[in-house]
Amino acid sequence: MKHCTIAIIMVLFLSNAITLFGFGTIEATVSGGSWDVDIDATDLLPASTAGANLTTFTESATNLVDVNITITWSAATWYVTVHKVDTTWDPDVRLYAKRTGNGTGTGTINDGLNYVLVDDTPTYLFRVTRTRSNVPIELMLDEFSVPLMSSGVYTTSVVYTITNVDPR
Repeated sequence: MKHCTIAIIMVLFLSNAITLFGFGTIEATVSGGSWDVDIDATDLLPASTAGANLTTFTESATNLVDVNITITWSAATWYVTVHKVDTTWDPDVRLYAKRTGNGTGTGTINDGLNYVLVDDTPTYLFRVTRTRSNVPIELMLDEFSVPLMSSGVYTTSVVYTITNVDPR
């Protein structure tokens, strides 16, 4: 029986407080653990089904990741992008991310409520002003066929980057 394990690790590009030319500071953290998904024959459609793909997509917990951004400079909008850095990854496996809530805080939050493809290039996820804490992020695996994948472990790191340059 074929068996695949997919491991996803969370990483944040900006992790320490940065002083913004005397105007204020920004501090950001990403909390949450890794997401391990085991896929085997029980996850497949019946063998008589063409392609024998997964019965459905696989979603993480709705709050697998919490993004926390503290900004003391009220005039700034900050953008969160997401991309992945593969250790071992099957090119047919698609990973998606979305935010599932607003978190808390004094700032505003916009966009990111629909899944975006997470690939090797940074993709815009959402934007904030001021402080937002515990912004929940959910991941989803979709669009792949276990029969075409080799048995083994596939690993990638999901990188969240916070920038004041509009990536859209």
